[in-house]
Amino acid sequence: MKTTGVSRFELLAGARGERGEQATRDLLGAIPALPLTTEAADLAASLYRDLARSGAGVPMADCLIAGIVQSAGDILLTCNRRHFERFPGLKLGTLAP
Repeated sequence: MKTTGVSRFELLAGARGERGEQATRDLLGAIPALPLTTEAADLAASLYRDLARSGAGVPMADCLIAGIVQSAGDILLTCNRRHFERFPGLKLGTLAP
């Protein structure tokens, strides 16, 4: 299992209090993070532009996550498939809550 640098940011930014931040850091310490490479950034930008042209409002973080995962050839595990189903070519798995 891996995460992305963007997901790491989202989790740490949302941590509440020192204990929450430390627990989040402990969890993330056990999971490697895929970086935002040039290839992933270019793919994310293309996904963002294509979806914006179609009128779909897509958070930039979702585009970055999709670009990182897709360029790495990995499967995105998520509890919120609805956010990521609109990215063509992105392989999805369900992460049970």
